Amino acid sequence: MITHMKIYAFVLGVGLLPAVGVCQKTVTPGSRDINTTYIKPEKSLYTVYYVKDNNWDKQGSLTYNIIAANNQLTLTNTYVPKDNAWTSMRTTVADAKTLKPISYTSDGKETKLNLSFGETITGNYYSKTTKKDKNISLNPTQPFVDFNWMDHLILTLPLDLGYKARIPQFYYNSNSDIFVEDYTIKDVKSYSYGSPKTGKHDSWLVTLLEESTGAIYNYVVDKKDRRLWQREMSMGNGKWEITVNEELDYQPIKNRFNKEQAAQQIAQGNSVIIGTAYARSSSGKKLGGLVNTAKKQYAPKGTEITLFANSPYYEEWLEVNNKDTKTEKGSGSAIRS
Repeated sequence: MITHMKIYAFVLGVGLLPAVGVCQKTVTPGSRDINTTYIKPEKSLYTVYYVKDNNWDKQGSLTYNIIAANNQLTLTNTYVPKDNAWTSMRTTVADAKTLKPISYTSDGKETKLNLSFGETITGNYYSKTTKKDKNISLNPTQPFVDFNWMDHLILTLPLDLGYKARIPQFYYNSNSDIFVEDYTIKDVKSYSYGSPKTGKHDSWLVTLLEESTGAIYNYVVDKKDRRLWQREMSMGNGKWEITVNEELDYQPIKNRFNKEQAAQQIAQGNSVIIGTAYARSSSGKKLGGLVNTAKKQYAPKGTEITLFANSPYYEEWLEVNNKDTKTEKGSGSAIRS
């Protein structure tokens, strides 16, 4: 499942990284480095994989839904496993200009959590396992970013070659007395991201270090529109959790569908179509590069045949659909270094 940013055991292919320098820049809500205009009110969908070697094992889907209203940004993060057995939902409200957290609620497989942020953080934690409530009252000693915003905070920063920053992050753990820990951007490099739908995109590769554990996260961020293409998180023993953007705004068909024309084409007429339905294996030899010589496979009696009205839209739909079916799902590129 998709987890929070805290991981305790890793086998990393990147080697140990040096400690944070004394003069490291710190990014907290209201920092000049945060440009929230890069956070767009929209819904985005990611597929979550566990990856080891070249094996991509789909785990589920992660949806981000951002709403802007009343000088606030509301982010709802919803994870659904591939078997749809349960749902985890987290909602964070923050100031629209500074990303200063205002409130947080979550409802997961095992717990519920409600928090209100101020000089004192108050709320309630409920365990679905023990059926017990716990009132929360915390007094933070430094400014911080709510962990649920971390993926999007990265997008707001003035990313450039060699950019570095320290980001204090808040995460509530009922079994710990430490709620704010440092995450450090160790490096930013240029990177070319290859989308199976829209091709190559000039991007930033942002490497983030969790100071307390040495955990590494890789973010692939589009240079032009700050879209998050991919995120990687090490899980240890050579396994990684990788989330891949499914591009909900992808519109490959340029021709517009003509509803009136299609209705006229499929209306009952006076003609009768007579023929024989069969298929050929795509692996058959091509005579002259055009004619498939594979044996005909006839449809059995009773097979229902569907005819589609031809149009520029339908011809383009076929071309795009055939192209997409040839693209192997989960064959994205893993950085992991």
